[in-house]
Amino acid sequence: GSRPDVLNRTIATLDCDLVMVLDGEPVSPAWLQRLVDHAMLPGTGVVGPRLCTPIQLCQPGILGYRYEGWDWNTRGRLNQLSVPHNLAAVSPAAMLFDLRQFLAFDGFNTDLPTLFGMDYCLQLQATGLLNVQVPESVIQVQQLVTEEAEQVQLKALYPGWSDPYGLHQSF
Repeated sequence: GSRPDVLNRTIATLDCDLVMVLDGEPVSPAWLQRLVDHAMLPGTGVVGPRLCTPIQLCQPGILGYRYEGWDWNTRGRLNQLSVPHNLAAVSPAAMLFDLRQFLAFDGFNTDLPTLFGMDYCLQLQATGLLNVQVPESVIQVQQLVTEEAEQVQLKALYPGWSDPYGLHQSF
C-alpha cells in the first residue's frame, strides 16, 4: 500500500495519546520533548520540527518554503525561525499529533501519496486548530519530492486556500 495507507493501518493499532511520525534523524538535543511540550497546548493540531537536508540546509516543509536552501540554523527574517510559529502545514516527514484527534478525522488521505500530511493539517486548520513548527527541534531528512499532479489534486480539495503566513509560496 501507499505510505498514508500503511501509516493509517499502523496508527490505528496504537494505544497511546500522542503519535510521532518520523522519517529522519534528530539533530538537536531534547527534540522530542520540545515537540511534546507544544503538542500538549490547547488548540494544537499537529506539531513539527524544522527540517534540514544532509548538507545542513533548510528543507522545504510542504510545496516550497521561504527559507529553502538557507543554512539550517538560520534565525530567519525578523527572527521568525527562532520561535515556535503557526504554519498552514508541517511535513509528514516529522509530525507529532493526538491519536484520538487523528482517528476522529479518519486518518490520512490515501489518495495523496506525498501530500497526505498537508491535507491532514489543512483539515485541522479548518476547524481552528494550529499546526505549529518548533524550530528548536531539528530533524535531518532526505529531499522531499511532490508530483505536480498531486499538487493540482490537493488544490482542488481546497479551492481558494491561500497561505496567510507566506511560507508555502508555491501552493
